[in-house]
Amino acid sequence: GIAAVRKSSTTNLLNYSEDFNKWTTLNLDLISGQTSPDNNTNAYKIIPTSANSVHSVKNVSLTGQTLSVTAKKGEYKNLLLWLDSASKGLGVNLDDNSIFRNVNVAHYNITELTDGWKRIDVTLDASYTGTPAFYVYDNSATPNITFAGNGSDGLFIYAAQFEEQTQAETYAKTTGLPVTIDLFTQNSYGT
Repeated sequence: GIAAVRKSSTTNLLNYSEDFNKWTTLNLDLISGQTSPDNNTNAYKIIPTSANSVHSVKNVSLTGQTLSVTAKKGEYKNLLLWLDSASKGLGVNLDDNSIFRNVNVAHYNITELTDGWKRIDVTLDASYTGTPAFYVYDNSATPNITFAGNGSDGLFIYAAQFEEQTQAETYAKTTGLPVTIDLFTQNSYGT
């Protein structure tokens, strides 16, 4: 047979994919210096404030289809990966991987990492324009998006990615503008 290597690429469209201090927060406090899955202190604890409201961290308006984040439960366990203004995404219970909200998601994947961290990849059913955002929900049996935190309980996030691809690709860290990485795909053709 003939083996061919096809070169393709993917782009992480997010600005500051690990520096959530550069994102827009709503009723959330960010605590930097948390230990990430790669054993660096580059993860964040996101802590809902005592405002009886929604609690989120958002990037900027972008067009894409697959949103990913690495997250870990803390005192809270329910995290919504959402595309604001397009109003589509997935709510994941970081404790048992159950899904509490699913709107226009084509497929998703949850990968277990070290020390309770999980990589969550969510592909929407089409490409949409909106603001990639992460929302903390309360711990109710039917989780609520509107609640009052206590200013200390939260959960952990690290390494976000938003792509135009229809599946999540290798993570590309951004420290400002989008970053494109090359992917090498091995295609084998039988005879």
